[in-house]
Formats: sequence, C-alpha cells, structure tokens
Amino acid sequence: MAGTVARERARARPGARIPLSSAQERLWFIDLLSPRQAGYNNFIVRRFRGRLDPDVLERAFTEIVRRHDTLRTAFATVAGAPVGRLLEPFPVPLRVVEADDEDEVRRLAAAEVQTPFDLATGPLVRTTLYRLAPDDQVLLVTVHHIVADGWSLGVLYDELTALYDAFVRGLPSPLEDPTGHRRSRRLLHTRHLTTCRAAGAYAARELLNVGQLSARTPRGPRHGRGLGRRPRGGRGMSCGI
Repeated sequence: MAGTVARERARARPGARIPLSSAQERLWFIDLLSPRQAGYNNFIVRRFRGRLDPDVLERAFTEIVRRHDTLRTAFATVAGAPVGRLLEPFPVPLRVVEADDEDEVRRLAAAEVQTPFDLATGPLVRTTLYRLAPDDQVLLVTVHHIVADGWSLGVLYDELTALYDAFVRGLPSPLEDPTGHRRSRRLLHTRHLTTCRAAGAYAARELLNVGQLSARTPRGPRHGRGLGRRPRGGRGMSCGI
C-alpha cells in the first residue's frame, strides 16, 4: 500500500484526489471525532540575532510549499472515505508581529500553536515572525502533523536555510526538485505515527524557552545573511525534542 500511495502522489496534479497513508487516515479519523483540535500541531520556534528580510523568508516558504505536495494537501471525504486533495501552489504569507518583550512573544506564540487547522480547506502550515527589535526576532512555523512530523520539520528547516541563503544573495534555488530524486520520500515521514501533543501545556512549556534559544543556537549573521544550522537535537520542534 505504501508503494501505491507513493506512485499515486508522484502522478498527482493540482485538483487530483490522492490516497492517504495509514498514518494520515488515523489522524483524519481523530480529527473527524474531535474536529478543529490543536493537539496535533507541530512547530519550530527559533530566535535570531541579526536582521532578517521578511520578503525573502516569504519567498523561501512559498518555494518549500511548491516543492512538497504534502504541504499543499487538504483532506476531504468522498463516499465516506478520506482522500487527499492537492492544491495549486500558493504564496505562503509571513505574518510579522511587533512584540514589546519576551513575555509577549511567549503568550502570542503559545496562542498561535494552539490555534487549530481546518483539514478540509487547508493550508496546513502557518508562519509568524515576532519582532522584538530590528535585529532581534523569533520565527514560529506551525504545521499539522497530518502533513509533517517532527523529522520532517528538520527537513523543512534545512531547506529554509538553503533557500534563504540563496535568495538573500539574489541567487536561484540551490535545491534539486524532489520529483524522481532519492529524497522523494517527500516531506511527510510516516513509518510510524507519533502522538505529538504540541498544544496546551506542552507547547506553552516549550515556548517558555524561547528567550533562551539564542544561547543554544548560532547567532544569525548581520544583514540577514544565513539562518544558521538546524537547532541541535531537534530543539524547537514539537516532536523529537
């Protein structure tokens, strides 16, 4: 079945119905029983010291979503069974929020992580940049577990770093198209279903560390050149922390 799902996804075009993996079916059924819950929201939170260009970040996120069909998938019910519906590539808006202090960032980010997604309409990824100062900001990426798990968020962050570094210098994407590439396992990694409860007290507890992230991660270079390496040990991700 896994091979069939992969082949169907490889042939899928925007508007097409695509089969779900067994893990996605379980998550869809959980959402059917308790709709619009935030318990399966995954997130990356990362603080940067240095200037970032929000327009370049938006372009990088938009390219990531274009590259990975799973991030452009919404979920519908046809004849009583769940199916994926592939959306057209779309721009990913980066919401920029001015924050007075770290406490406000913690409060706003915790509320964002606990905001549910609508699986039927999508999109199932949101990006927010909390700006404490022109050279001090916190990036939060929230994704539903049905399209990306904790391992996948590491792939997403690696791609974001590569794309931002290229785009801020006026260069094209350095990434190979995932179609037909050996990493075309796609962003979603569904060998097993992990029960990631990113919302509620867990998310709030992790986000309390946002003010300390700069001590655990490399400083963002001046003038926004480079986002730095993936947070060590998966720090900042809801699964695999």
